[in-house]
Amino acid sequence: MPSIVVYSIEHSYSISDPDQLGAPLIPVTLIYDGLDVTILATMDSGAAISVFPRSIAASLRIDLSRYEEKLFGTVKSGVELKLRLVDLTMDIAGIRLDSTVAFWFSDVGVG
Repeated sequence: MPSIVVYSIEHSYSISDPDQLGAPLIPVTLIYDGLDVTILATMDSGAAISVFPRSIAASLRIDLSRYEEKLFGTVKSGVELKLRLVDLTMDIAGIRLDSTVAFWFSDVGVG
């Protein structure tokens, strides 16, 4: 049975691109196989899964071709995305979470 984790984080953030409807940018560190990369990620509290560009996977030396492709749809634009799911650790404000995240394999952004 999964554990339930409840926590509170107070963090000053800047507003992202106005096209993202003011979604905050938060610092997130992704950790995979001894490597880590810290990025500013757009927070989407309604997302089922965190999605990152393949350039982040490349920085972590993740070979996305080893992972099965899964199709996901976006709510905003209804676009189907071909994503690769990878298990790694996310560090958000000092809280480490073992997570499954998605990387899009093409150079096209998420809409």
